[in-house]
Amino acid sequence: MRFLFIIPVMLVLAAPLGAQDFAKGLQAFEAGDFAAAVKEWKPLAESGNSAAQNSMGDLYYSGRGVPQNHAEAFRWYRLSAQQGNVDGQGNLGWMFEYGLGVARDFSRAAKWYKQAADQGDGWAQNSLGVLYYHGQGVQKDIGQAFHWYKLAAAQGQLYAHQNLGWMYEHGEFVDRNTLIAFMWYDHATNRGLTDAAEARDSIGARLTYLEKLLVMGMSKLCMGNAYKDCGDAPRARYSY
Repeated sequence: MRFLFIIPVMLVLAAPLGAQDFAKGLQAFEAGDFAAAVKEWKPLAESGNSAAQNSMGDLYYSGRGVPQNHAEAFRWYRLSAQQGNVDGQGNLGWMFEYGLGVARDFSRAAKWYKQAADQGDGWAQNSLGVLYYHGQGVQKDIGQAFHWYKLAAAQGQLYAHQNLGWMYEHGEFVDRNTLIAFMWYDHATNRGLTDAAEARDSIGARLTYLEKLLVMGMSKLCMGNAYKDCGDAPRARYSY
């Protein structure tokens, strides 16, 4: 789960009321004193603070400081999401996608991922791309999948890097290009996503020395451009 335990600090700084209490809860959480975090966050959540609501959802999701309860986590995420909190929206999408604390519903998952994705969240953008790729909750559209993967990849989202590697390796929406596929798999692997290593190494075993040098240059250019405009343009016959 992407947002679990990643506290939206910018929301804390922006909140004129309760920011100090939220910061106390965050300090307690980081120290491993989850009961104290609950003590600080729950009143804020009950008073309508969307960041605290999302954080209470995190605690109930994992059972830290409170008994694990996915239904209660869902309730807090929904309250947070309904106020436009990007973390709450992404987490609510996750709960709907996997049927945690609520009946599984891909359409509602897509709805909430889209709201978070439109606010620029890379994890939600990748998750929405996955739903478009598989046609879950939305009409299958690999052009849309590619679009959202690219946006997520530009923010350094590792799974989006892996997903782009797959699309280039297999020629889905873009022309097949094993060099670009290798590049994306390599980015994901080097930044900690071990799942991408097997695909990268499989391609790498077939590349010549000169091709590997070319990929190194492409990779440096891609990273220097903040993962934007890396690789070929989409095929014209698709649209998004």
